[in-house]
Amino acid sequence: EGLPGIVWQTSAPVLISDLSGDIRFYRNAAAERAGLRAGLGFPIRTGGRVTGVLVLLSDQPVMPGQNFEEVLGAIGSQIGQCIARSRAGIELERFVSMSPTVLYVLQIGPSGLEPSWVSPNLESMVGYRAEEGLAPDWWSRNLHPDDMRRAMDAQPSPYQIDHLVTEYRFRRMDGVYIWIRDEKRLVRDSMGTPKEVVGSWSDISERMALE
Repeated sequence: EGLPGIVWQTSAPVLISDLSGDIRFYRNAAAERAGLRAGLGFPIRTGGRVTGVLVLLSDQPVMPGQNFEEVLGAIGSQIGQCIARSRAGIELERFVSMSPTVLYVLQIGPSGLEPSWVSPNLESMVGYRAEEGLAPDWWSRNLHPDDMRRAMDAQPSPYQIDHLVTEYRFRRMDGVYIWIRDEKRLVRDSMGTPKEVVGSWSDISERMALE
């Protein structure tokens, strides 16, 4: 009903330049007491459909500009995209928190691979917080001395390997070494230039003990 209902039904922005006496706005008396003079509503689109309506009220008259509907439509789409990304982020966080696999992203920089993101469940595997895992020397500092050369050779600079799996021992925060299966995949941009490396860690200590 009212302004938000019209926007929802028409899927288009609606501007009421003068709230007083406009039958599309149901709370004229309350608006007048509050000193509100204009109303604006536009749809929020997520995934190509209207999922919400944003209504703005002003104490100043508002007149539509030349690209009024186009601009508000773009704003509504951007808000919808932010909502979709937020929901996706929450789902990803929930999925990762339930997974025994640690995920990470490495940016390809001038001096080699630089950590840019690691999933929060890193702490449950090795005892370190995700923020600690982003320190430049954190990974190499905790490699087992006997496995260091092999693990370091799997991170050449410049990085050009599309898919690589390595297994090595890594020191947890409590000082105990565990076996890690480290799988990396190279991500390239539209021109084929290496952009970043995405990877996963799995704890294979039980398998190695059986072997």
